[in-house]
Amino acid sequence: MSRPTSRKTVLASLLAFTLLLCSYTVGSSAYAGEPAAVFHGYVVPEAGSGLPKRVRAVSEQGVVCGSSNVTTTASQTVGFYALSVVSADSKDGCPSAGESVRFVLVYGLIDEDAPVGDSVPFEPGAVTALHLVHTAHAASASRP
Repeated sequence: MSRPTSRKTVLASLLAFTLLLCSYTVGSSAYAGEPAAVFHGYVVPEAGSGLPKRVRAVSEQGVVCGSSNVTTTASQTVGFYALSVVSADSKDGCPSAGESVRFVLVYGLIDEDAPVGDSVPFEPGAVTALHLVHTAHAASASRP
C-alpha cells in the first residue's frame, strides 16, 4: 500500500511549481533590458516595380534588428508592415535609446534591398507609425 501524501508535501510541490511558472513567464529582473520599439505603416514601391517582400530595420552598425513581411492589398499597389526593433540589450549591434535605425525594402529573395529614407531615432517601448515610400528619384520615410 502506498503512503498518503502529506499536506506539507502537496503545498511544497504547489509552491515550487508556481515559482517555476513565474520564472518562465516573468523572467529575472537581472536580465531585463530595454523593450523593443514597434514601427508600422504602409509601403509604396518604386514606380513600375512590384511591392517588396520584406521590410528590415538595420542599425548604424549594419545589424538587422527587426524584419517583417509586407502584406499586400488586393490592388497590389500598396502594402503594410509592422515590426519590432530590438535593442542592444537583446542583440549586439542593435541600437540603444537615442541611437538611430534605418529601414530597407527587400524586393528579392536574397538581399536585393533598397534603403528608404533617413534614419529614425530608436525609442524603446515606443509604437511609431512610419510610412515607407520608394520612388525612382528619392526614397522617403514619413511619420503621419
